[in-house]
Amino acid sequence: MLLIPKEFGSDRALKYKNCSERKNLFTNLWYEHSSLFFIAIASVSYFVINIIAKKVLSTDDFNIWIYIISLITFFSTFAMMGQDQLLLRFCKSQKSSIIIDKFSITFAFSSLIIFIPLSLLLFGNNTMGVKPIEIICIIILYSFCKLAYQLTRIQKLFLLSQMSINGWKLILLPMIIFVAYIGVANLFLASFVFGAVTFLFVISSSKLKIINKIETIFKYSFGYFLSMSVMAIFVYFERFLIEGKITASEYTDFLYFLTISLSIFSILASYFGFKEAVKYKEFFSYEDIKKDLLKVLYIVIPLSIIWSLFIYFVSPLLEVRVDIDSLLLISIIGVFKCLYSILSSVMAVRMPFSDILIINIRTIVMFAIFYIFAMEFVENITFLLIIIALCWLLRSVFIFYRIRGIEGID
Repeated sequence: MLLIPKEFGSDRALKYKNCSERKNLFTNLWYEHSSLFFIAIASVSYFVINIIAKKVLSTDDFNIWIYIISLITFFSTFAMMGQDQLLLRFCKSQKSSIIIDKFSITFAFSSLIIFIPLSLLLFGNNTMGVKPIEIICIIILYSFCKLAYQLTRIQKLFLLSQMSINGWKLILLPMIIFVAYIGVANLFLASFVFGAVTFLFVISSSKLKIINKIETIFKYSFGYFLSMSVMAIFVYFERFLIEGKITASEYTDFLYFLTISLSIFSILASYFGFKEAVKYKEFFSYEDIKKDLLKVLYIVIPLSIIWSLFIYFVSPLLEVRVDIDSLLLISIIGVFKCLYSILSSVMAVRMPFSDILIINIRTIVMFAIFYIFAMEFVENITFLLIIIALCWLLRSVFIFYRIRGIEGID
């Protein structure tokens, strides 16, 4: 009789066990973080499609392409005037549907009705050839994508939520082959259809109900509008500070360097706040916030070192001029942005109106002080980046300080 060593069978069983554990690990990673993977894939697709567009489109079409991209960037901040945050805070998930607060959805659509004519005043007479009707359609479809993003987020359908708001970046890649037949504007409109259809599907299976008094909704509506306005200042603040102090060419190089260097942090920041807001909506404690902030630091600090080294070594390929001091400061800004994403999610779903108002007033005062200081003393990019980093840090401190007093507030 052939004797098989016992260890042989044990090793084989152990190998199968290890394979099974690895498979379960990958499955769990995908289940937990599939939305992060999608954000990364969509970001890469977006980067690639812009390179392809520059190579294959005519000069006129590429100008339209860049103009529409700038419109989408603008609309992503202002289109709902901050009112989509009302849905995140006041609507409730119930099994396979959502209970939508009537006043919240009314305020969201009202903001859209106000925003459309304002946008036409700003962009309707553009020289790029983008028609007013195309601008209106872009606003409506993109706003539907934003609403789908918030509603599916409440249901914890995180992958579908990211597909609703970022899916267009992925859809553009294969669809660009049709650009010669349908035009640049229609190409973008077609890419928004998935998010818009998702919104219509979700809204059709939802229940409308008055959850809060209109006075409450109105207060928070103003608070979210103010927060949106303050964050818009963040977006354009460096332009105000540096205008006239460096040449247009230097500013373009700086903006390109800043965008590339912050890209990984922007992805992570959008992911951290994206999921945590839903968690804090259901359960919140001051200790949990501190733990989550520490987790973010443990992830982001090592990653920032690796990313900075990567940027430094591939800078010739990216055609970007790297300044070590600037790269270090940009990494610090990226870390602060990731921390801020956690704090801002608490602010959106838990903080009372009075605290939202106080934080935004303090931030506006901070901007004013830094602006006056910068006009006198900021003469180069390094000082500009120091001020931007301080802005992100102080805004985060303002929120963190107020969080201590809101535990248990619904």
